Amino acid sequence: MASAQVFRPSRDWKGQTVGQLDDYLIGTVTGVVMGGPSVQPVRNFPGTVSTEGQIGIPFDQESEVVVQQHDRLLIGSTLYAVVSDRLWTDVNVLTGSQPSYYWVEIRSTT
Repeated sequence: MASAQVFRPSRDWKGQTVGQLDDYLIGTVTGVVMGGPSVQPVRNFPGTVSTEGQIGIPFDQESEVVVQQHDRLLIGSTLYAVVSDRLWTDVNVLTGSQPSYYWVEIRSTT
């Protein structure tokens, strides 16, 4: 399991990040599960690959950070963009249990 630094950058009217990413660190989430990013070449950009996948984040966080769409996650040395809202947060209809993790879709171009 990994930990991820969570950045929530402000944007201007064009959607561009204002300032430096380091200015927007809101905390760290721990116990992150990498859900199998799929590495694929980016068309028309030789030597560049796109990684898309999902990560699971435990609901119980000491930092109380809740990852949201448009956040940036730094895991290891790779920066990921969160491109979805939280997924699978509802109580299981068969067991009645609350899930331990919520999942978000991520993307990174390296």
